[in-house]
Amino acid sequence: MKALIVTLLTYLSLGTMAQNPYNLEHYLEEKVRNREIRAYISQHIDAYNDAIQNGDVYSPSGPTIEEFVEANNIDLGMEKRSLYNFSVPGGAEPHIAINPNDPNHVVVTYMSSADADYPIFVSMDAGDTWTPSSFSSLAYLDTLHPGTLVLGGGDPILAFDADGNLHLTYIYVHGVGFSFTGGMYYVNSTDGGLTFDIPANGAHVVHEGDMLQSDLIDRQWMHCDITGSAFDGTLYMSAVYFGGTYGSAGELVLRKLPTDDGFSSYAVGVPHSGSNTTQFGNIKVDNNGTVHMACMEIDGNGDGNVVYTQSSDNGTTFSTPLTIAPATTALPNSGNHLIHGRDNSATSMAVDGNNVFIAWTDMSNNTVRAFMAYSTDGGNSFTSPMEFGRDLFGNGNYDLMPNVAADGGNATITWYHMDSVDLQADYVMAEFETASNSFEGYKIISTTQTDFMNENGQDFYGDYNSSEKDGCTSYSIFSDGSLGSPSVYFARENACILGDFEIQALNQGITLDIVSANPATNYIQLEYLAKSNQNGTIQVFDNAGKMVLSENLNLLTTVSTKNLSLTNLGAGVYSIRVTGEKEYAVKSFVKN
Repeated sequence: MKALIVTLLTYLSLGTMAQNPYNLEHYLEEKVRNREIRAYISQHIDAYNDAIQNGDVYSPSGPTIEEFVEANNIDLGMEKRSLYNFSVPGGAEPHIAINPNDPNHVVVTYMSSADADYPIFVSMDAGDTWTPSSFSSLAYLDTLHPGTLVLGGGDPILAFDADGNLHLTYIYVHGVGFSFTGGMYYVNSTDGGLTFDIPANGAHVVHEGDMLQSDLIDRQWMHCDITGSAFDGTLYMSAVYFGGTYGSAGELVLRKLPTDDGFSSYAVGVPHSGSNTTQFGNIKVDNNGTVHMACMEIDGNGDGNVVYTQSSDNGTTFSTPLTIAPATTALPNSGNHLIHGRDNSATSMAVDGNNVFIAWTDMSNNTVRAFMAYSTDGGNSFTSPMEFGRDLFGNGNYDLMPNVAADGGNATITWYHMDSVDLQADYVMAEFETASNSFEGYKIISTTQTDFMNENGQDFYGDYNSSEKDGCTSYSIFSDGSLGSPSVYFARENACILGDFEIQALNQGITLDIVSANPATNYIQLEYLAKSNQNGTIQVFDNAGKMVLSENLNLLTTVSTKNLSLTNLGAGVYSIRVTGEKEYAVKSFVKN
């Protein structure tokens, strides 16, 4: 056999991405944010595939990944600084979980754009205060693979079991020399997320595969059986697999029994067929132990369908996939993104009794539209898709990345809603009532719009968001770039109590409290402080989002108190926003 030699010139020809297999191309685009590194890896994959097709031996040459990074002065953002130094805030792919035994116990995580770690924050008071976890996935990867360069990653996912133990999975793309690995990892916590344990017997590695061979698992989702049955405590994970170790490629469902150290058994819920791929799966377990899964089935042009399947034998086999709706275009090809480099149609799913809700984005005809369909008979049949973005706001807008949560027969949907011309975006929360088959209202959470028009195309916020629902209370975590640098925010709303709503940045750079009576009559008293002395503003918005009061404010590292006169305001619900240089905090109140 002859050897295929790849030269330095090939690596530096970065004008055009190599034409990788369709699903692998999007794995790279989603996981590796640096364009030069993405092109470098793509050139290797392309050359490897050419060699295999020609019956040749692939012998890489030219610079190693370390040499390439150094020669091109690429900053991987991997400096080992404090995990919770938010001097350059930023994050994406946030995820949230609440303890089924204690809804005040909330845990959130996201991918930090500063250092490629997955910071974890724990709250025991429903989000009023947060404590950072001591676990660093980045530091542990350095222990697992000393000297490896982290080239990308994503998808940190949390799940509680019935005993209040917390489970975490995440992905890293890393490399040494000419070896490029896509790895998915698993850890667990017995103290609610403050610390994490590494499972025994190598079970912390869900899968590590060679990127050249497309031996990869991507876009996992995870949920736990809390039915009290024989399978109580079983973790189910959906993930797309491109073929290789697991055999048939498709949307996998992996399973971890309570007695297992890690994930082992699996089934292919939705296999690849023909030139199609499956992507963006979502999995949930209902109160009867039925495992539900939704995903996108996508052809080589990005067109596809939203499909749903279920398992009644604990994830061993799955029903024939049911098409919920067409999705055109489900996944933009490179260069065809309408908003930023993260546009996609990841499905979101919530299960509440016999109710199954599925939400997704569709990007047909140069628009970005959001839909939801739901079932009231356990997934046997679904309603026609509801385009809730246009129903609530009318035409001329983009509605991106909806996330659905459900409890008590009702659902909460959160998503990014933006003007299709200037790409000014709000983050919105809407309440859906199954009994009336309608949305009972919405709330614009963000109060100030994020400017996606001036965002760098490779920035990675405004993509995924995540929410949970417990009775009347909805919890959400999202990235907001309205102050020019994306920060991760937590929002909480109690739909049963008028004016019970708040937002704060996870690092609590600014804290805000209402210390006087709420509802209020003539005035309201506030307490606030910041992590650094800075100039700020205080603003009051009515329930329609109109600003009715604005004042400058000195934010200090010591608690300050301020009385706001309400005599010029009519009765109603209002939001107070205190804004600093990089972050803000919001509380709502009622004026009698």
